[in-house]
Amino acid sequence: MSLPATNTRCLIALLAMLAFGLLPIATAQKRGLVYNDGININGFTAPGSKITWLYNWDSATTTPYPQHWNYVPMLWGLQQDHLTVWPGRAPGHANLLSFNEPERLEQSNLTPEQAADAYRTYMHPFGDSYLGSPAVSNDGYGWLERFLQVCGDCIIDFIAVHWCTYLSSPRLVDSPQADDIHTDDTADNVGDFTRWIDDVCRLSNGRPVVITEVRHPTAPPPPLPGPPSIIGEATADGWDAGSFKVTVPRTLKSIS
Repeated sequence: MSLPATNTRCLIALLAMLAFGLLPIATAQKRGLVYNDGININGFTAPGSKITWLYNWDSATTTPYPQHWNYVPMLWGLQQDHLTVWPGRAPGHANLLSFNEPERLEQSNLTPEQAADAYRTYMHPFGDSYLGSPAVSNDGYGWLERFLQVCGDCIIDFIAVHWCTYLSSPRLVDSPQADDIHTDDTADNVGDFTRWIDDVCRLSNGRPVVITEVRHPTAPPPPLPGPPSIIGEATADGWDAGSFKVTVPRTLKSIS
C-alpha cells in the first residue's frame, strides 16, 4: 500500500504495545516494549528478540528485564507521588519521557502552559539525557502545537506520540483540550495513521518522532505477519513513498 506523498521527511521509532496482551513489533529494528509491572514479559526476552528498550508509564520498574535493554523512565504527571520520586529516579538514564496524554482529562490533564512550566522545572535538570516531549495521542495535535510554541526555549530532543484507533468515541474526547481527532475509527486505516504522523512531523522541526503507544479498544491488533494493518504496514522496514519515510531514528541515545 502506498502512502500519501508529502513534503515531510520524518524519522520514527515504534514500540510494541500492551493491549490485552503484549504484541511484538516484528519488523521494526529499533523496537521497544510498553508494559505494566506484574505482566510477564519473558516472551520478549528470548534469544533473537529485537526489543532493546522499554517503559511502563512510570519512573521505576519492578519487572526484571535483560541487562542490555534500556529502561526509559517517564514523569507521568504532576501528582505529588510522581514528583517526589522523580529527582532520584531520572538521573543516569539515556532517555526520559514526560507527561502522559496531557490533553486528556483522565490522563495527566495539563494545559500546554502548565506542561511547559513543569517541563522546564522537572525535565531540564536532566538535560544530559535525551528528553522526550509530552506524549499526546491523536486527539492532541492542537495541544502539541501550542506546547511547542510556549516551550520554544525548551530542550526537547524527540517528539513522543500515541495512536489510539478509538478516539472518535465521544466519551473519550470530552476534554476541552482534546481536538483534531486523526482517525475515522477504522482499526486498519493506515492512511489515517500516516496522516497523523505526518502532521506531527510538520510540528517536530526536524526532531525524531517516537511512537510510544498504539492501542485498539477491544482487541490487540492482528498478528504479524498478516493482512494489512496499522501495525503491520506502518512498521515495515523501508516502507517508503514519496518523501514520507517510515524508518527509525539514528540520533536517539541508546534507543537502538
